[in-house]
Amino acid sequence: MVTRNFFGMLENCRLRCFVSVAIVVCLLLTALAALVVTTPSVEAVQEPLEYRIGVKESPDTFNPFDMMAGTSWSVAHMMYEFLYAVGPLMEPYPQLAASHDVSEDNLTWTYHLVEDSYWHDGLPVTADDVVFTFNMIMDYPQECALMGDYLLGFDKVIALDSHTVEITLLNPKANMLSLIVPILPEHLWSKVRDDGEIDRVEMWDTEYFPDGPVGSGPFILKEYSLANSWIRLEAHKPYHRLPGIEVDSVNIDVLLFVIYKSDNAMVTALELGEIDVIDGIPPLVWESVIENPDIDGQTPATLILEEFGFNCASKEWRESVNDDGERNFPRASDNYETCNLTVRQACTMATDIPYITSEIHQGMAQEAYAIIPTATPFWHYEVPEEEKWHFDIEAAKAHLEPYYTDSDGDGIRENKSNPDATLEFEFYYIRSNLADEQTAEKMKEWWWEIGVKVNLHPVSEGILYNLEFEMEYDMFIWSWWPDVDPTWFLSVLTIGEIPLDNSDNTKWSDAFYMNPYYDQLWLDQQQTMDLYERQAIVHEMQQIVYRDCPYICLVYPAGLIGYRTDKYENFPDMEVYTGISPSSFWYYFEITPLGEGGDDTYGPENVDAGPDRRCTVNETLFFYGYAEDQDTDIADLNWTWTFAEPDSTMETKYGQEVQYNFTQMGDVVVYLFVTDPEENVGSDSLIVNVSELSETDGWLKGFVEDADSNPLKAALVDAGTNTQVTDADGAFSMVLSEGNYTVEANKTGYGSASADVTIAAGEITWANFTLSLISGTLEVWVYDSDTDEPIASAEVTISYGSVTKVHNTDDAGFHSFETVSEGTVSITATKSGYLENSTTATVTAGQTTVVEIYLDPEKEDRLNVLTIAAAALLILAVVAVAVFYLLRKKGKGGEDVLSEGTLEPEDHSSPPVE
Repeated sequence: MVTRNFFGMLENCRLRCFVSVAIVVCLLLTALAALVVTTPSVEAVQEPLEYRIGVKESPDTFNPFDMMAGTSWSVAHMMYEFLYAVGPLMEPYPQLAASHDVSEDNLTWTYHLVEDSYWHDGLPVTADDVVFTFNMIMDYPQECALMGDYLLGFDKVIALDSHTVEITLLNPKANMLSLIVPILPEHLWSKVRDDGEIDRVEMWDTEYFPDGPVGSGPFILKEYSLANSWIRLEAHKPYHRLPGIEVDSVNIDVLLFVIYKSDNAMVTALELGEIDVIDGIPPLVWESVIENPDIDGQTPATLILEEFGFNCASKEWRESVNDDGERNFPRASDNYETCNLTVRQACTMATDIPYITSEIHQGMAQEAYAIIPTATPFWHYEVPEEEKWHFDIEAAKAHLEPYYTDSDGDGIRENKSNPDATLEFEFYYIRSNLADEQTAEKMKEWWWEIGVKVNLHPVSEGILYNLEFEMEYDMFIWSWWPDVDPTWFLSVLTIGEIPLDNSDNTKWSDAFYMNPYYDQLWLDQQQTMDLYERQAIVHEMQQIVYRDCPYICLVYPAGLIGYRTDKYENFPDMEVYTGISPSSFWYYFEITPLGEGGDDTYGPENVDAGPDRRCTVNETLFFYGYAEDQDTDIADLNWTWTFAEPDSTMETKYGQEVQYNFTQMGDVVVYLFVTDPEENVGSDSLIVNVSELSETDGWLKGFVEDADSNPLKAALVDAGTNTQVTDADGAFSMVLSEGNYTVEANKTGYGSASADVTIAAGEITWANFTLSLISGTLEVWVYDSDTDEPIASAEVTISYGSVTKVHNTDDAGFHSFETVSEGTVSITATKSGYLENSTTATVTAGQTTVVEIYLDPEKEDRLNVLTIAAAALLILAVVAVAVFYLLRKKGKGGEDVLSEGTLEPEDHSSPPVE
């Protein structure tokens, strides 16, 4: 029994000592934790995950009531919410509305909104925002005309509570789950409405949008840089969770639409890894692109119709006048033969759709006959073989023969009843689209065989819009991206979509087709709730269009989507999920980054090949490239220039500055590729228009010098219609049409100078410019404050005005910033393991300013080690004392027990521990 009591005493003693030790240890650890927490630290900043999509079409505006361009609409679908979006299977999919109810008479629709949607400025989205948006469209039909058809038949829109909207209709409406109307924030747009700026306001107008454009969709529109040709969107995090989607935001941080001038430049950027995806690779290069081991691709069906269109506007409409007696369309085409059904049908018969599909589109498209693409098979009308206008040159000739003949033998038919009316037309297409160009050339060839002459005009899409507003073209090639529901696209060919004058850009009609019966069918299909009855009406409408030929449907292009696989994975199966593509937000919920989404090296940035140019045949132009690279000095970059002539021949030159002699007329695409020692590549391109010298052209020549009469190389001389770059002698030469010009010369780091000149036909006019230096050089040296040793690869950021430049120091801790504008400059140096340090300096024009920055080493690691070591020693000391004490107590207790002999249990209870 002695043993039991002995250990009882020992346990009490041990408990007391260990409690004391524990208290001491806790105090020490608390102090240690306090030291660690209060120690300054530099946290690693993770680079945002950026995904880049290449596009060729620039946005026209981001105002949803004024935008026509496809890129603008793609951005709108990213940044705004709709009650129901187009889902991954091209079905109506709940977005802002979680669900809906509809009354038995189909006249009352109730939408139940999600309760966790927020505007990009942080305020909650409520039913009042939906009611405001719809009522504004209804109350201002002219300003909101682009959205008006979606709300056709609406009677009343009210909010039942903060998240319930009720819409009452005048008639049943079949497309109530396909209202492609972006919901707008009332707290911002109410002022826009009240000021009458609905269709005119710019989305970065701080009077109305102090935080920039505001929507509630998965992406926030942050920037559109015309100079850099990109649109920057950032992920809206968190974004309310969509049905069937596990995450509450997209899987990237930044989405960048990068705008290119040509297919070649865009494809090259994908191959070089400058962009991550292209939604629309040209079919001629598809196979070669996806052979790249880092590029994969898919070819899903798409909702795209590539069509040829005729100007069907009547003479009365083209020549109509306003109340002041002025022509509504003063530049409208005066060739009315495209209004003749026989001409349109004959041209359709002389168009080889199978050839266009198999040869021009390389089989990466489907033959098109009906205006609704096969991607929505329920609504697509399959034209019977017996109704098709099959390719038949002889049949086309016979079709024209009763009404048109070539009486003068020039190969062009004239109208028999009006010999002055000939079948010679102006034919326009978008010049950046190679397939459209090849199609136009073949149509010109085929139609010449039947006595129809066309004059081809490659133009930008913006120019094509202007021609449309003026009814100026005779015919064109263009593309449509219809909605899933057929209502909107079918409306394009209604009379109500023909503009009333040349300032009316709210209408969608591009063929100006007029058929009252077709218009009535359009209303009928919209109000028909039985799905199959509605399908029959939609099919009849397509049958009418095919017969009347306002369009020649050419192809339904496949979605030739190529994407890089070296930074992202888990790409969706776009063959199955036809509603998912890089142009839809669903795509960014699917893809996921590999690792951290990239390496830690920097490549050439802000690459600039210079402005678009104009010259004459056999003229030599000087080119000078610019680029920035955070890791590499300009002298260590490699420069490659490629000149793509109109006949597809290519020539390559090397160096930051090169000269090239232009021998072929047409547009020459010039590419500049800048490569650093780590094989990172940046690029830019420009277009040189080469033409013959006309009788009205003259020359402007001269020199650009600095204040000391030294020639200035790579200065820009801009005359408005032509811009040139000075060569090594500071010389420039440009061709200009006769007239008066204000010419400006400028160069980075110098002030600008201008002169008024008059150009006379066939003569040379001289103009010289002197530019004053307004910049200096800033040399920055970065040192370790403890050792005075230089710090290599420190990141130095300088800022002045709106300019920010970043570069890393070399092995000597040095970097020199050239052409820094005179005045105060802010300088910040950072390096992992050091504390950031900032200062300012004053730069004087023409002089070199030297700045030394010392960085303090980060003490966190050393302090933590010393603190932990000291704490450990202290703990060991305390434990040693405690053990020594325990050993002493154990020995004393043993001696007492042995000397006293056996004790009865009842007489030996454990004494209270003091």
